[in-house]
Amino acid sequence: EIAAVAEALQRISTVINATWDLQSVLRHIVREAVAILSAQDASVILCDFQSNEAELLTSYGKPEELQTLRYSLAGSFAGWVAEHQRPLRVFRVTPEEWPETWRAAELLGEVPRHISSLLVPLRIQRKVEGCVEVVWRPHHHITDQEEALLEAVATQAAIAITNARLYQEKEQ
Repeated sequence: EIAAVAEALQRISTVINATWDLQSVLRHIVREAVAILSAQDASVILCDFQSNEAELLTSYGKPEELQTLRYSLAGSFAGWVAEHQRPLRVFRVTPEEWPETWRAAELLGEVPRHISSLLVPLRIQRKVEGCVEVVWRPHHHITDQEEALLEAVATQAAIAITNARLYQEKEQ
C-alpha cells in the first residue's frame, strides 16, 4: 500500500509539473485522492474571505455543470476548517448544524444525513485558503492514516494552486 500511495503522489507531482491548467491538475488530484483512499468522492474547495463564500473548484464524481458551486462559509464544513485551521471529520449532517453544507448538498442533488467525510486544510504560504474533502460511504471509519494521506494530497493541491497563480501573474 505504501508503494501505491507513493506512486499516486508521484503521478500528482508529474501532472503539476506538466501543465499550468489548474482545473486539469485539480481534477487529476481528486481522482488520485479517491483512488488511494478508496473513497466515493473528493473535492477541492477554496475560501473567498472577501465575499465569505466557499467555492467548489473541482469535484470527482459529479456532473460537469455541478463541479463549480459557491456557498456561504458560515455554517459550512469549509468555513469550519478555515476558522479552526485543522482537519474535520463529519459523520452526520443536519440542516440545523451545517445549514450551508446542507444547502450545497441539495444543490448537488444529495442530502445524506449519515456520511463519512474528512476535510483537511489547504494551506498556501502557511495560510488556510480552503480545504480538500473526501467522502466515503456512510459509516466508514476514518483513520489517522487516511487523514495523513489526505494532508499530503492537500499539500500537492496547494502547490498546484500556487503555481497556477504565479503563472497567471507572470502572464499579466
